Amino acid sequence: MAVLLRPGRLGAMATDFLSLANGDPTARNMIKALTEVGISYRKMMFWNAIPWAGEREEKITSAMREQGRAMLERLVPLLPELKSAILVGGEAQRVGKLVTWPPTVRVLECAHPGPFVWNQFRYREQKQGIFEAFRKAAALTS
Repeated sequence: MAVLLRPGRLGAMATDFLSLANGDPTARNMIKALTEVGISYRKMMFWNAIPWAGEREEKITSAMREQGRAMLERLVPLLPELKSAILVGGEAQRVGKLVTWPPTVRVLECAHPGPFVWNQFRYREQKQGIFEAFRKAAALTS
């Protein structure tokens, strides 16, 4: 499972569906990461820490984080074979730290694979961290 921030304007907000088939840069970069580390799309589930649409400039509040946490905690028990959760980006990490994860789930963290980190040389270590987190998750699914 990969937990990202919230529906993006060019992705899930445009299609009403969180999917790697969306035509946004985050989906393209996520496909590259999954392909490189060998995780099948069938073995990966995506969720958003704040799973509802909002304005890009909207400030994420503690109440929104709490609502996202509650929704995620209702989802996790429905995934009995879940082995890892990758908290993708700072806001997902903040929400993920509020979640009471089952002891069988390994929680990993990495930067968000959006164009800001993905395309700038100065963030190359964070970009490599994305691949590392997904490699660790891939090892758990084998």
